[in-house]
Amino acid sequence: MDNTSPRRFTSGLRPYLPPPSGMAILLVLFCIIFSVVPTAVHAAITVAPAKSDAFTPPDNFLLDCGNSSSITLPGNRVFMGDQDSSKYLSYEGRDIQVAIGPEHSDLQLPSPLYLSAKVFESNATYTFHVARPGWHWIRLHFAPIPNNQKDLKTAKFKVRTSNNLMLVYNFKYKENMTWSFREYLVNVTTERFSLTFEPNLGNVAYISGIEFVSAPDILLGNVAIAVFPKAQYSGLANVAYESVYRLNVGGPVITAQNDTLGRAWQPDTEYLDPQTMGSATSVQPNVITYPEGESPLIAPPLVYATATQMANANVQVSNTAHSAQEE
Repeated sequence: MDNTSPRRFTSGLRPYLPPPSGMAILLVLFCIIFSVVPTAVHAAITVAPAKSDAFTPPDNFLLDCGNSSSITLPGNRVFMGDQDSSKYLSYEGRDIQVAIGPEHSDLQLPSPLYLSAKVFESNATYTFHVARPGWHWIRLHFAPIPNNQKDLKTAKFKVRTSNNLMLVYNFKYKENMTWSFREYLVNVTTERFSLTFEPNLGNVAYISGIEFVSAPDILLGNVAIAVFPKAQYSGLANVAYESVYRLNVGGPVITAQNDTLGRAWQPDTEYLDPQTMGSATSVQPNVITYPEGESPLIAPPLVYATATQMANANVQVSNTAHSAQEE
């Protein structure tokens, strides 16, 4: 793929840069279908009892960039600091690390990953050995940390992969942005996989955290049914995808430590307009069951246990009019 931008599917966090025109959207509807027809789910899902399937990723590279030492996040996820991750980095420029100072301790940040950043004045490449080819998550964490070395709010740069897939094109600061998160699902077919950060002329690039982690093959097949026009579509494994929204419809936030694959699910209330048109409904997660051959890895029981149902419109039908029609 030559300078190909990744296709998009539903996810949890809104990216700061708009997608290039013509970028396709793949909708994953596991929770939306439940919200539209909640009673049908109980009839259809009757085989396997709900459980949290364990998944141990063969490739699990977690980097805390700009931090000299490693940190452990909830879920026992250990992110390597620069000292341990330097073996993956090819970079000939100055070593620039920046971190949040006490004068900026009031910044609202969702994770310790955003407390530091590694800055590059020229092209820098992280290369990872692939133990098992197949689907991989690529998660990039950015924080334009205030510092006295480089103004990261003026930084403009690109991020591309070793197969020339453009993940980020001309990344730049957006007003009031304190952090940014990008997530991609890429089918890796080579023994080595690289991420290259390319500063624009006269600019710098920076990164606060990198995740390169295997994803289960069951997550996305090669064939799907197109919604309109209705037809079979094949070749899903030949393209890459960028997450846009990942919503837990009718339910609360599901954090990465409560999802086997490290995904974060956001409530749908912000996107329901008007909010009076829907009301939340739920069941206990332990009553959720899955069809034979399906897996909780696609979405955990906590997602299927909640839904948004259409609210009562309070419309009354006249009995007189109804009787007249019957006559």
